[in-house]
Amino acid sequence: MSPAIDDIEAPAIERPPEHPPLATTNPLLVNALREGKVDEAALRKLPRSVREYQEAQNELIDDLLDIEYAPSNPWDAAPDGEQSARARFATRASFMINVFLCLIKYVAFIYSRSYVVLASAVDSTMDLVSGGVLFCQARAAARQDRPKVRDKFPTGLSRLEPVSVLVFAVLMAALSLQIFYESAEALIGGLTKTSPPRPEAGALVIAIIVTVIATKLCLHIWCQRVAAKGGADTGPVQALADDHRNDVISNTWGLAALLAAALGPGACWMADPIGAMLISVFLVYMWACTAKEQGTILVGVAPDPAFHARLTYLALKASPALVGLDTLRVYSAGAETYTVEIDLILPPEMLHRDAHDIGQALQDRLEADPAVARAFVHLDWEASHVGEHLGKPSLARGRGSSLDSPGAPLLHKKGT
Repeated sequence: MSPAIDDIEAPAIERPPEHPPLATTNPLLVNALREGKVDEAALRKLPRSVREYQEAQNELIDDLLDIEYAPSNPWDAAPDGEQSARARFATRASFMINVFLCLIKYVAFIYSRSYVVLASAVDSTMDLVSGGVLFCQARAAARQDRPKVRDKFPTGLSRLEPVSVLVFAVLMAALSLQIFYESAEALIGGLTKTSPPRPEAGALVIAIIVTVIATKLCLHIWCQRVAAKGGADTGPVQALADDHRNDVISNTWGLAALLAAALGPGACWMADPIGAMLISVFLVYMWACTAKEQGTILVGVAPDPAFHARLTYLALKASPALVGLDTLRVYSAGAETYTVEIDLILPPEMLHRDAHDIGQALQDRLEADPAVARAFVHLDWEASHVGEHLGKPSLARGRGSSLDSPGAPLLHKKGT
């Protein structure tokens, strides 16, 4: 009589460690990287274009050496809590100050009846609305790991930001075109009148615009310093710094156009509608570029070659038994995140358990990078087959070569 299932003792299973160690440092790779660097004295003797290229190569080599000397995890660094708090404070403070500045701009428009002030106020309004939408998107993305959200959106909500920015880019461009139309209509109407209307440039209006310019300049300097220190959450702060700089330029131009239209002689009244038209054209151009950028992200654009090189180098350190890399594909998964697909070639005689541990460890290390949303590691034992998914070209080396051979794909090979 066969024993009951509950009476059968389960076989002992040797489970892999929770954090598999990285491959040992490869001295040949380290020496090759060090020899590839060019010192400062030699850089100064190179032509400008060659010097710029070599400086970029030096930065890439330093980045790869940082990975080489961080065997536990190349991106497993403790977040800088103080810098993150500083960045969040700069973002919130900028938003609150922008609300106040937007309100007083409309006060200036009521008193001046200037089209150029109206264009600037509308720009500030759309900045506030888009900032509010992005804030709501960030809160929604923070809840994307909840079970209900994950079931409904399996790949996460990383694309919410480019979608939101794309929608508001279209709205902002349309509104700027409307301001352009009204300014052109006012310009044509003024040309047909003997005494065209002029905007009012009283002391209150001038004081308001000067206050806006000075405040925006201070915000630009402050946000630029916060972003320059690096750390987490500094990307939006850098965007705010650029936006404050653009506002300084546009408001300075608007003030000059207002003073010329209100106080200048003769045909200087045209400075107000023409200034508003120029600001509108500038806003349409900037938002069109933003729409193109966000649309490219949604389609799935590849990152710069330096990011490919980092991922390739990290994959080459996955295991001493690694035979080669078959394919590396990286494409955008959101505003600042990417999806990574990589095919490793391992010896055909390797145990399934060992191969799985290598692939899982590499996936964990890739996803430790904040720029990697998801990493998919596929394991193979040869590369003579047609490449997966549309037959992309292979990065695998010949069966007889090794990681230390001259033909090993490191920096001169690029993932497809």
